[in-house]
Amino acid sequence: MTSLNVLLADMSRLNAELSRFETRFGVKSNDFYAAMERGDLEEFDALDEYRQDFIEWQALYKTWLSLDDRASTGRLE
Repeated sequence: MTSLNVLLADMSRLNAELSRFETRFGVKSNDFYAAMERGDLEEFDALDEYRQDFIEWQALYKTWLSLDDRASTGRLE
């Protein structure tokens, strides 16, 4: 399997995970991530039921962004 194929497979798996969060919370990952970066979701930080999910969602999206950057710049190593 080529490096590009591995990268695309990883992104596909991440998309499936991100989709799970998007369906659950009714928000696209890019909108969620932007809100997190702006601090718009601070009121949810005190709610244990969301904290772990939001941390995981944010980490998955950061990883997806990193892979997308690698794919768009041709850095496939």
